[in-house]
Amino acid sequence: MNRRAFLETASAAALPAFCAMAGAANAPALPLIDEALKTDMRTPCPARAKAAENIQRAADACSARHFAEYLQAGAKTAKKMREKFAILRYFDDAFSKTAEWAKNSKPRRGETHLRLVYNMGYVIKTPALTFAIDLCHPRAAEIAGSLDFLLITHNHQDHICQPLISALKKAGKPVVQNYMDTPHYSAGNRRFKFGDATILTKCCDHNKRLEKFVLTYEIDCGESAGGARIFHTGDACDTKQAVPEREPDVFIPHIAVGLDIPKCAKQTVRPKVVLISHILELGHEIGKWRWPISLGGEIGEKCGDVPAYTPFWGETFKLAKA
Repeated sequence: MNRRAFLETASAAALPAFCAMAGAANAPALPLIDEALKTDMRTPCPARAKAAENIQRAADACSARHFAEYLQAGAKTAKKMREKFAILRYFDDAFSKTAEWAKNSKPRRGETHLRLVYNMGYVIKTPALTFAIDLCHPRAAEIAGSLDFLLITHNHQDHICQPLISALKKAGKPVVQNYMDTPHYSAGNRRFKFGDATILTKCCDHNKRLEKFVLTYEIDCGESAGGARIFHTGDACDTKQAVPEREPDVFIPHIAVGLDIPKCAKQTVRPKVVLISHILELGHEIGKWRWPISLGGEIGEKCGDVPAYTPFWGETFKLAKA
């Protein structure tokens, strides 16, 4: 479902509900991050549903204007905003836990761990490598030392962090992208080899106006990870374009930019697992491209026999290969 179709088909009755949630208290008894990470995306249960409800309520209490102010705020103001808005505390807590995890965790041989940070931003660990895709967070540069390389699908603000890019470039670490003249620039159809991982890029449309604007990444995580394959499509919108060379283990699509995710799951991509991403983009107002958590479940139910999960920020999906 694309953005326009979602907005056109959304029930008008949903808008008062959003407003009602926005006016509710936004600080549950447990911190959102603790409540969220006590559940498992693979196991639907009342606790997970309650966590999703509380996260959604907190997000609906924070406008796009507030989020923009937070991103520009100094340390004191940002702290006060986190005290006021539970979703900003969660946003920050999820990164804190990710930074510690990126530095200290070690997957076993044959494992690949994928942790969602925000939107399409993942940090991925194998026994041999730690890398990120579309990492967007005001503190992202803090984990530059833990990363071996960075992949960027396109030059939109919710997919990049300039301080992180600068830190990696200063350290001589690869930053693959399609908008800067660097040794790791790609306009698509280019392969990169980092450690035992191989990455294939492909250029796809973001929408009808931004053609050939997004890089997709087909990643063979290497022998240490048991040959696990990840297909991350960023904001690619065309189901016919976003097709990997080989069926991946994990497929990471944007929740509602235009891809027919059920069709990708069952016919064109044919992954073992789908991680539906780009939920709750706080930079957009409610009802305008800030996709709710519940939409992930609705799409996932249409993916047939292919498991489809909607991870929370700070949640890790563990893939084990023989």
